[in-house]
Amino acid sequence: EWDWQKEVEQLASADVIVSIQQDDAVILKQMTPHAEVINAPMSAVYQPHTVDEQIEGRCVFIASDIEPNVNGLQWLLEAVWPEVLRANPSTTLHVCGSVCSQFRQTYHNVRFLGRIDDLAPEYGAAEVCLLPLRTGSGLKIKLVEALSHGRACVSTAVGVQGMGQLTDKAVLVADKPEDFAQAMLTVLQHPEKRKTMEAYARTYVVGHLAPETVYQPLVDWIHQHIQQSNPL
Repeated sequence: EWDWQKEVEQLASADVIVSIQQDDAVILKQMTPHAEVINAPMSAVYQPHTVDEQIEGRCVFIASDIEPNVNGLQWLLEAVWPEVLRANPSTTLHVCGSVCSQFRQTYHNVRFLGRIDDLAPEYGAAEVCLLPLRTGSGLKIKLVEALSHGRACVSTAVGVQGMGQLTDKAVLVADKPEDFAQAMLTVLQHPEKRKTMEAYARTYVVGHLAPETVYQPLVDWIHQHIQQSNPL
């Protein structure tokens, strides 16, 4: 049976421990104070889009069919989406990925596109990317991808785990249905706010998520370890 103590023992035997988000790095360091812990999250390369690609009122959710995504989308469609449509009836939602296979019911102004080969047009058309996750752990790849396309995001606290520094900058965070709906409307109804969030997303990706930035500490450690193991 796997328990906390066994995990600590296994971690302590490693030369280096690599985390994928800062929150995990803090916990791992607490578990193994004498171990080397390096945070190396998912990297991203900024993908530019032209302004005229965006479609007014377009929201996008992209996900696989694992349970947290299905649960989050169900919550979005049943508890949040009606509130958004009441305030802004022309809002549309495109859902992409295998998560679509778990939904048979139709929803007003919602299209289930399933798995598609090229997501760039969907990101390009979006005014806001959604992360309505209520459970889960680790770094959310869908958040990194949305940021890499320079898109404003609305997320629950779970969806932004490990990247909380983006809150109120590139990501609006809300956990209650009415607050999540209002956050979506804030992005959709205030173009200048959205553009500011998009600009921050772009700046953050270039400055903090570029591969050479994200992986350099790990590369440096590997080089140092090789030199120590094979001195001239």
